[in-house]
Amino acid sequence: MSARSETCAGCRRSDRDVGPPERRRDRRRRSRDHCDTESADTGQAAVLVLTVTAVLLVVIVLAIAAMGRTTIDRTRAQTAADAAALASLDGGRPAASAYARRHGAEVVEWFAGPEPFEVTVVVRVGDTTATARASNAP
Repeated sequence: MSARSETCAGCRRSDRDVGPPERRRDRRRRSRDHCDTESADTGQAAVLVLTVTAVLLVVIVLAIAAMGRTTIDRTRAQTAADAAALASLDGGRPAASAYARRHGAEVVEWFAGPEPFEVTVVVRVGDTTATARASNAP
């Protein structure tokens, strides 16, 4: 047996580091066995980290998509409410409903006032509602 120590390529452990000193005659075999056992377990943490990262990325993308959809619905609802309120100054509730439908909304509430020559319209797009008030008073 040589005095030189061999190093395992898989784990960088020396054959002197493996096993108790009373089993010196089998060091090379134990060294290789030890490396095969441990190399089967290496990389498991990387797979776990990759999986958790992928799941978090999907959750974040879904949350951003939901926020974007809500923002778009809010903008569309306000545009529809503004158009419906302006149209209803001349055409009343039927004109407000027609313009709201053109913008992909439905009129939830329409009423004249509280001032003369003023209308208030509430429309809904998806789960979002918007209110607009218009007046043609001098």
